[in-house]
Amino acid sequence: MLFSLDASGRPVPIVNSDETLALLFAKPEPATLDRDVASVMRPFPLGLLTDAGMVVANPVFADHTLKARFTNHAYHGTVVWSWQQALFASGLERQLERTDLPGAFKTASADRATNTLASHPSYAIHAKLGIVELAFRGRPLPCRTVRLQRH
Repeated sequence: MLFSLDASGRPVPIVNSDETLALLFAKPEPATLDRDVASVMRPFPLGLLTDAGMVVANPVFADHTLKARFTNHAYHGTVVWSWQQALFASGLERQLERTDLPGAFKTASADRATNTLASHPSYAIHAKLGIVELAFRGRPLPCRTVRLQRH
């Protein structure tokens, strides 16, 4: 699990999408992989999945002062970046292709991810250049288009 530290060296209690980088570029142990995928896929307000897509950061466990810095007006706040969702889908696909993970673990993880993502309302984001479609295991995910507006 990746996290930031405050000036005193204590972890900042922000649920974030940084784990998606490890999915794409690392080989986490099965327990770490399971924990990180569950954290990313947990529905907002406890996790990152919203009707608009995956938010970059969620201050649900932070104090009020810190929460004020992670709003939907902050660059690293409760905002949706479509590339982060694509990174998650690609990284999860890469992990499920690993030969060193137990078969039962991969089947359970794939089923959980497929069921969660397939039932989630938004896996296409109307981006500046058009629609970004996400696929999982080679199949497009059911989705609706969400138009994001700048404030």
